[in-house]
Amino acid sequence: MIIAGDAESDLLAAELVIALRDEVTEAESGYGEGAQPLHASVEPKFYGAGGAHMAHAGVELVYDTGSSQAGRQKVFARLLGLRRAFAKVYELALSREPHAIICVGFFGFNLRLARGIKRYVRHREGTFYNWDPKIIQINTPERWGSRSSRIQALSKHINCVLSANPSEKEWYTRHAPNLRFEYAGQIRNASEVSGAVRRMAQVIVQLLMESEAHFPLRAHLA
Repeated sequence: MIIAGDAESDLLAAELVIALRDEVTEAESGYGEGAQPLHASVEPKFYGAGGAHMAHAGVELVYDTGSSQAGRQKVFARLLGLRRAFAKVYELALSREPHAIICVGFFGFNLRLARGIKRYVRHREGTFYNWDPKIIQINTPERWGSRSSRIQALSKHINCVLSANPSEKEWYTRHAPNLRFEYAGQIRNASEVSGAVRRMAQVIVQLLMESEAHFPLRAHLA
């Protein structure tokens, strides 16, 4: 599942979807002991909330954030629309149980979603219920974790923060030492997008593979 709330995030999310398809296919195409190889025909499915770029990249949109805005501020002004979007995205997560929930920007919405998902998971922990998605926050240039309440919420409900801002690593290390932070590379122009996005995709796939013991990605894709 992937959620982006503005034009910049929508474009970054679309690039990430393309990179993730390649990375997951490559990760799942090797031979295991006594197992048949998985091929490129087995690829991840993406769904969530975003705009035209994500739709063009093949993401199934349960809510189109682009259609409800004539500018970034308008998204946040439409409280009723955001409530409806939240309900749709939250229910979709619970019904489909994605391996990862990737949050690109859209900070207040995504943190609320992460909090709701993790609380739901913790209340249902048990022998026969092992869904615990990796929730990844991708930071856009603003440093939104600077408030103490936000950094506490991040540490509690987010599995990993990915950033293209080189100055953030030291800040997160100091204020949230238990939160996994990965610097993907700076994006100063269009030519640097692909490298940073590729690194983000590699980290996300690594997180998924690390959780295979709890919710086997390979078995699910097979």
